[in-house]
Amino acid sequence: MHVSPKQDFEEFAALNAAIGSKVVIPHHYDFTESFFKAVPAALQDMSEENRRLFVRNGEFDFAAYMRALEEACRRKAPGMALLTPEHHKWYWFGFCASGPLE
Repeated sequence: MHVSPKQDFEEFAALNAAIGSKVVIPHHYDFTESFFKAVPAALQDMSEENRRLFVRNGEFDFAAYMRALEEACRRKAPGMALLTPEHHKWYWFGFCASGPLE
């Protein structure tokens, strides 16, 4: 799921809850931090609330932003997890099946 400081947390969380997401893996999330460092004027495109919450001393607080996004997801769907992958690390994802359901 695409993550952007321009989007509303509640809307993002509600969408994931509606589709029944159990794990949300954000993409393009890491671009945001480096983009705001390279183009600080772009911080003005963010909502006033997001600027108030996540811009500290003229810099975007990426860690606080991702924590707030995860909290919003957990409020809407308590069993949902937001996975923020680390660069240059491998991850294994698995699925299991049980059944048939009766």
